Amino acid sequence: MFTIFFDGTLSPAQRQELVDWLKSDVSHVKQFVYAAFIHRSIYDYVYGQETQKLIRKSEDLEAIWAEEFWNALLEEEKHAPSVNLEPPDACKTGPIVVDRSHVQVAHGPVNRFAWGTAFASMAAFILLLVYVCVNPRSVSEPAAVVSDVLKFQTLQWDPVFHSGSRLFTRSGVLRVGPGVVKIGFDNGVKVVIEGPGEFEVLSYDEIVLHSGRLYASVPRRSVGFIVSTSNTKIIDLGTEFGVFSKPSGDTELHVTKGKVSLVSGLNASSRRSLVISEFQARRIREDSEVIEPIAFDGDAFVQDINSKTQLIWRGQSLDLADIAGGGNGLGTGRRNVCIDLTGTLRDGVSRERLRRTRSYVPVRESAFIDGVFIPDGSDGPIPVSSAGHLYEAPATLGESYYGVFNGSILPLKTGDIYVNHTIRSRGVAYGTPEHPALMLHTNLGVTFDLDAIRKIIPPGKKIRRFTAQCGIGEAPSSSQREDDYSDFYVLVDGVERFRAVDMNYLSVMKQVDVALTDRDRFLTLMTTEGKDGTLHLGWSFFAEPQLIIDGEQE
Repeated sequence: MFTIFFDGTLSPAQRQELVDWLKSDVSHVKQFVYAAFIHRSIYDYVYGQETQKLIRKSEDLEAIWAEEFWNALLEEEKHAPSVNLEPPDACKTGPIVVDRSHVQVAHGPVNRFAWGTAFASMAAFILLLVYVCVNPRSVSEPAAVVSDVLKFQTLQWDPVFHSGSRLFTRSGVLRVGPGVVKIGFDNGVKVVIEGPGEFEVLSYDEIVLHSGRLYASVPRRSVGFIVSTSNTKIIDLGTEFGVFSKPSGDTELHVTKGKVSLVSGLNASSRRSLVISEFQARRIREDSEVIEPIAFDGDAFVQDINSKTQLIWRGQSLDLADIAGGGNGLGTGRRNVCIDLTGTLRDGVSRERLRRTRSYVPVRESAFIDGVFIPDGSDGPIPVSSAGHLYEAPATLGESYYGVFNGSILPLKTGDIYVNHTIRSRGVAYGTPEHPALMLHTNLGVTFDLDAIRKIIPPGKKIRRFTAQCGIGEAPSSSQREDDYSDFYVLVDGVERFRAVDMNYLSVMKQVDVALTDRDRFLTLMTTEGKDGTLHLGWSFFAEPQLIIDGEQE
């Protein structure tokens, strides 16, 4: 049945019988894959694919036949959704009946020479297969392409690393200098390597990492992609993971999504195999080859780059406070700066009271911020985007303080002098690198352009949600009052998605979680005065305001 499967002549009934047989026992899967290896090796020898990769040494095959690996594959197959295939129209007609009544059967003597030729051909074929196994050809073949490169220094880089260049098998060890390179393999696997480091391409589905950091994104159709180090083989099961090959010889594995099969040890006597799931990490020490658990670090690896925008993405969310500071959401912005009501980015904050003179002010200094405004619905709905989206805001004083602020230090007037005061809630300082915050004093609004932000995120990734916490900062004990209130709003294209009313400095911070789709264009954060109807110490802010980025498995 294996033979007719590889020939593509299985009937539907035979195909179902084979599928049921494979699902019944993991050993059947092993037999089938081993047969596939033999069949593929013959095919590749004839058609020019790289043979040495496909016909492995026996000890390598033993590593791949690890029980956990095949059990995981079998479990995945059992729970995978079924796919209904419609036969083509030409196959939907009735059965074809062949008239054999006029066929004459000829009987003749057995040709001994033909039988001898057949046996000789079979013997030659076996000798050919043995020769391929013992003396595999060293053929250099295209396997991947350099998709993008960010070089911090031009030294220590091999000349092959420029966008669009092809990488070939059996081309030796390649050196990555200080910087990052993104590589797309011909089977759809995407690999990002952070230097300095060295690696070697063995085939379109295996790479050896001699040193440095590597992050692999493997679609389901490319399951089985292998990353090898000096003491480890990591066999992908359709996932994303990072590998750190240290100069000391130790190897670290961090699984971001899905599962991988981890095989440690160079000798059969010391080899161990383990399936590692997402958000788990392991270290394999060079001296002992022992697999030990370590803390998972989701930010330890560069997952994507964009040389045109200088983006280096480690899988983190985008920080809207950083964007308000003139950055790209990944830490490039400045702290203790604000956007005033002229749409200008400036150091510090304004100490004067701000008054509403324009209904909506575009921000020209940031491609990611559409505009700022003071909300006041006294005369009807107000514009909350440059595209004319309107919102029925409550009537307010039409005044505010400070501007849209990325930072932690606010000036508080005490008598005739100003004293700097840190934004705190329940003893935690906000607006710091550890706890970023976007300060929107009572009666302020800011709108972000999600389409502009989408242009800088890695291809295939999507903005999934906006998350934050909203709260009121604590004033000095001599100034704070329990009856100072603020209201919070989150709008998407002018439609209210979140509201929290009458919060004061004693209120527990409230969680904000707003789902976003590709159709959503403008995200607006806004505050207004609460039931007290004053601006007094309206130190309202959105803590850790983030756009959550994620992708879909291919």
